Amino acid sequence: MRIRLFTILVLILVVACEEETYLTFSESNFTSEEHAIVEVNMPLCDGNSEVASKINASINSHVANSLNPLEKDPGSNSIEEMTKLFDKEFIAFSNDVSDVSQPWEAFVDGELIYQSPEVISIAFNAYKNTGGAHGNSVISFLNFNPNDGEVYNLEDVVNDLKGFTDLARTYFLEEIKSTTESSEITISSVISLPEAIGVSDDGVILVYNSFELTDYSIPLLEFTIPFEEASKFLKVD
Repeated sequence: MRIRLFTILVLILVVACEEETYLTFSESNFTSEEHAIVEVNMPLCDGNSEVASKINASINSHVANSLNPLEKDPGSNSIEEMTKLFDKEFIAFSNDVSDVSQPWEAFVDGELIYQSPEVISIAFNAYKNTGGAHGNSVISFLNFNPNDGEVYNLEDVVNDLKGFTDLARTYFLEEIKSTTESSEITISSVISLPEAIGVSDDGVILVYNSFELTDYSIPLLEFTIPFEEASKFLKVD
């Protein structure tokens, strides 16, 4: 009986070890209202493993770049340092423009939207108002390899770039027809895939931000290609 019980316990341990384990994430918040207003909400990977450290470094760098008030790279990947730069540029702007009615604003919201043994996808919505009539929002994604913490490039996850682009073209045109009657957006807008590509439970998300569209009256164009259609072009699930 003892031998049988020992065998059962060993089998339970083996099965438990074979079960898929996922990295866990917790929300991190940062707020500064010293001069300009900066608010960041983002998921960070729990723990001190090498994979977690790589993922968190990429997230912090991505968010810091989203806060950048300059058109050039300031050479910093720190959210705190970028916030100081945002404040500095706002103060300089206020000194040059006497009738500044409101402070500059920057808000970044990040959300873990998909997780599997092969990919972790985090979506970001970054909004900045640096003194214009209205601010600008940009959607972006970071897609990670959960095994090594590296950020996937498009070539890492798509095995047939032309086929996937052709598929995206059909969804792009359908979305155009359903959302606008404008003739300003041309087929050239979807010759290349957008910068913002992520993964959700429903499929592959593609977001064309306003700077990628020829009709600037449309803030963004978003659609999802279901997995059953996209899977044959993908290397990961």
